[in-house]
Amino acid sequence: MVDLAGKRIGVVGAQSSTINCINGLMRGGYAISRLITLPPEMSAPVADYADLRVFARANGIPCIHVGAYDMKDPVTRERLSDVCLDVVTVVGWQRLIPEWFLLKIPCGVYGMHGSALPLPKGRGRSPMNWSIIEGRDRFYTHLFRYDAGIDSGEIVDCQRFDINPWDTIRSLQHKNSVSQYKLLVKNLPAILNGAITSIPQDKAIQPSFYPKRTFEDGAIDWKQSSAIEIAALVRAVARPYPGAYTEFENTRIMIWQAAPFDSCIEYPEAAPGTIVEAFSDKTFVVKCFVDSLLVLECETTSAWQPACGMRFTSLPNASRQKLAQMKIDEGA
Repeated sequence: MVDLAGKRIGVVGAQSSTINCINGLMRGGYAISRLITLPPEMSAPVADYADLRVFARANGIPCIHVGAYDMKDPVTRERLSDVCLDVVTVVGWQRLIPEWFLLKIPCGVYGMHGSALPLPKGRGRSPMNWSIIEGRDRFYTHLFRYDAGIDSGEIVDCQRFDINPWDTIRSLQHKNSVSQYKLLVKNLPAILNGAITSIPQDKAIQPSFYPKRTFEDGAIDWKQSSAIEIAALVRAVARPYPGAYTEFENTRIMIWQAAPFDSCIEYPEAAPGTIVEAFSDKTFVVKCFVDSLLVLECETTSAWQPACGMRFTSLPNASRQKLAQMKIDEGA
């Protein structure tokens, strides 16, 4: 274990990334004194929720359930009233941390936020999903000290990693988890010894905020989207997220894996959304706005099977409007 003279480290989180980060910290020699998490009955709003009780028990970490996700309720305050921690790191928690808790921790509460651009650009919701959809090629995981704002705290350190054309949201989550624990292993000694330096976010730069995503943001609009755009959407909302989807008559088809088919083989007579090839292995090709998409994995609750000539409904998707509004709001 790292010798920090009895310093007590707490973790707040409720996702699989929380487990990955704690495992990385323990491999780096750090002991976790408390795990503050969300009980299963409050898991509905949490993408990739993980019930951490078994993990905590197996690793000898005392586990405390909050009474509300925002931690502003009296039950949470009571449960944490006697908890003495020197530093807290927040990983896999999609709510702000209330001021009463920030003031309770002497060495500070530190969180992670990622963005396709250095902060203050790209604050807000679901930055990895949005970054794939935008076609970005890199991502920045920031370690920052919490304040009362939205991802607005002073920056301690940053780890950059690639977004490759073959990355899915799952592989980005893994890269982000590695970045998170590496940042903590590197910086926790200075944080706990009061020697850390941090840099305020540049107030001369207008912040931007990624908008909230909903299930409907996974809808596929065959008439307005290229194969590259649809494939990016599929990668961005693949498992553990709800997935991209289309519809044929009254049947919803979830598309979990897809790729642009070809730039030379054309189907000029087919309308967007039409299945133009159906192969014996159950994969199929769909005509898009200007090109075509190879669907490699799909799922439906019915007995539906792909066949040439079937035409999917082009469904409205507000993602373009949301991103456009984000750029308007930041003055782009």
